[in-house]
Amino acid sequence: MGNVVTPSIVANNILSRSFEQKKPVTQMKLQKLLYFIYREFYKKTDKRLFNERFEAWKYGPVLPSIYHEFKQFGADPITAYSKDSKGDSFLLVESPQIKQVIDEVWTQYRSYSGIELSQITHRIGTPWYKAWQTYNDFLMDEDILADYEW
Repeated sequence: MGNVVTPSIVANNILSRSFEQKKPVTQMKLQKLLYFIYREFYKKTDKRLFNERFEAWKYGPVLPSIYHEFKQFGADPITAYSKDSKGDSFLLVESPQIKQVIDEVWTQYRSYSGIELSQITHRIGTPWYKAWQTYNDFLMDEDILADYEW
């Protein structure tokens, strides 16, 4: 599991692209981008990118740590990086595999709104849909691996 990273560092890498390209990212959009990155990395490598599991919340897959980190922004665009307990921000030194996945997902979805991305995760048959229908708190990894939406 050498590839496991913290979601907040990957979030900072997304935010770095957001700030540089002036493409706003809201909390909802960030959650969905993290989900798509996790899914695509898992499919390509058969390894989980994060130890934290995605929960099935009303508006789609959510990593609670990311929700709590950025909740002060509400539905507004995020304007600051995640910080650790000392107030420092970190970016992930992206391995070629991780960089490829983040770049692919960012390029594909950077112009979508959080609501549009939420609608994608809500489609019938998605891992979120399956968890929501069965009152499961978490998305199942086997469902994420089988998710065909891209």
